[in-house]
Amino acid sequence: MFTYLRPKYYTGASCAVIVYDITNQNSSDDLDIWVNEVLSKCPDIPIIVCGNKFDLNEARTLNKETILDYIRLKKFDYVETSALSGFNVEMLFHHASRLSHQYVEENLKFRKEYIL
Repeated sequence: MFTYLRPKYYTGASCAVIVYDITNQNSSDDLDIWVNEVLSKCPDIPIIVCGNKFDLNEARTLNKETILDYIRLKKFDYVETSALSGFNVEMLFHHASRLSHQYVEENLKFRKEYIL
């Protein structure tokens, strides 16, 4: 939905958080779609994959080791959260902020050094 609007939101991005529902197999199946879209628009930004609904961990549909193998292969960061209970939500945003800041600092340094 609103596929035609999404590219506008990538402009100037310095970090991406891709959230999937750990209790919904279709949600985790779509991870590659979202990752590929982000990387096609912003190939160098850091990506955090977030498994949400940790409060329903017993209903998990994707084995945690499977997702961790995927994360290691892609060299992304990973966190599990619960929007309902607030578990790890603040940590997720702090980490995204740190990664975003590092990304901007590295790119500004590059631009300062090579702009005549």
